[in-house]
Amino acid sequence: MKTPAFMVVFATAAVLWGCSSCGSGGNGADTDTGTGSDTGIDTDWDGGPLTPCEGEAPEGMVCVPGGTYLMGCMPYDTQCDPSELPMVQVTLSPFFIDEEETTYEEVIPFLNTLYDGYYRGPTYVTKGGVLDGGIDGQVIYRPSYDAVPPVGLNDAGLYEWGVSHGENTCWKRSVDAASGCFGWLGAKEYCEWQGKRLPTEAEWEAAARGQTKLIYPCAWEHEWCSYGYYDNCDPEGECYLWPSLVDGCCLPWPEEIVGNCTSPNGAKRMYGNAYEWVLDRRDDGDDHSWCAEGCTDPSPREGANYILKGGSVETPASDTRISASGASTTGNGAPTTGVRCVLSPITFDDPPDGGK
Repeated sequence: MKTPAFMVVFATAAVLWGCSSCGSGGNGADTDTGTGSDTGIDTDWDGGPLTPCEGEAPEGMVCVPGGTYLMGCMPYDTQCDPSELPMVQVTLSPFFIDEEETTYEEVIPFLNTLYDGYYRGPTYVTKGGVLDGGIDGQVIYRPSYDAVPPVGLNDAGLYEWGVSHGENTCWKRSVDAASGCFGWLGAKEYCEWQGKRLPTEAEWEAAARGQTKLIYPCAWEHEWCSYGYYDNCDPEGECYLWPSLVDGCCLPWPEEIVGNCTSPNGAKRMYGNAYEWVLDRRDDGDDHSWCAEGCTDPSPREGANYILKGGSVETPASDTRISASGASTTGNGAPTTGVRCVLSPITFDDPPDGGK
């Protein structure tokens, strides 16, 4: 089983977090995810009955009911890449998904419990060796990135928040901010460390779209707001955005754009922020033909490229569409690659690690 193309190459040079957020009327908490009456296009879709999750949602998670969902590019979306076609119907068992992306606060205990066989360096954690030392090894996590490390090693060799923050870095993000810096393998192992797993691409799209025909996770269209929202408030409660083109300076958030951007299933901020890794992989030129006749609880697809969903603060708005996806040839990630986990009775054999 296979899927999309649209390659995203992550540079190893410094790529600082960008900026933007959920906008009022475009992607705020009060957006209409119903009929799309303002657009003249019916965005509802009758996918049939839904099966609720068993039991209460674990803390910090929301239920995505079992049922049939649309996957792929909507017919009226003018930005469809061939890799997002055809639009297909996927039937899924109920599952829980993290309400928010993994935060820095949640990452630190994970980094401090890595077992033997991982190299813990000042700029990355790898499995199998030191990458820039010429030894093959897949990056698990980049605790620091160039001059602005959100997480660093202290004198005792343990990771903690803000070890190397400088006075002039304009680094106002809190430990509650969405954490980037995950590689695919690190994201996978982080979820497993929590007793969860990475979502498949089909599950991710169902969580973001629900039984609608929405193009974006929390609204019909973006308007001026393109990239999502970080919870980057400093301890005094003042929120900042970081425009990458405004001399690296932090600016106060306009009050109207600090929204939740909630999907029909209750998951928040599933576009922008950091890309979110999924279990699926794909080869160049893959499309949705693997599910053209419909499919049920599809296994993660295999291929040479690791798939990311939701776009990031550094990507164009078109990349934040539900059906869009990025890919990495190495799975090593960057500051704008994060993770959101699922809890499901459906399990899969581990996909191959891509030779790394």
